[in-house]
Amino acid sequence: MDAQTAGRRDRLSLGPDVLFCYGTLQFDAVLGALLGRILARRPASAPGWRAAVLEGRVYPGLVVSAPGGAAAGVLLTDLNREALAPRLAAGLPKDE
Repeated sequence: MDAQTAGRRDRLSLGPDVLFCYGTLQFDAVLGALLGRILARRPASAPGWRAAVLEGRVYPGLVVSAPGGAAAGVLLTDLNREALAPRLAAGLPKDE
């Protein structure tokens, strides 16, 4: 594993075995293709953030929102970090 991959995987290992997802990651078909199964989830939001188009990317990212804003999404609640981290890390963009 190179330093870039290790850095991306470190971001996945912070906190409990839950993951906030937004955009197309809320869809069963996308989660199934990415993770190999559909995970339990509940509605959630990220106060202070909003989803936005990112230059040079085909998918949105979270950016700071106007006061009172929040990004809508879901919280995946039945993660197995050891099993899913390699699949998630493979799909993360390279740090710039």
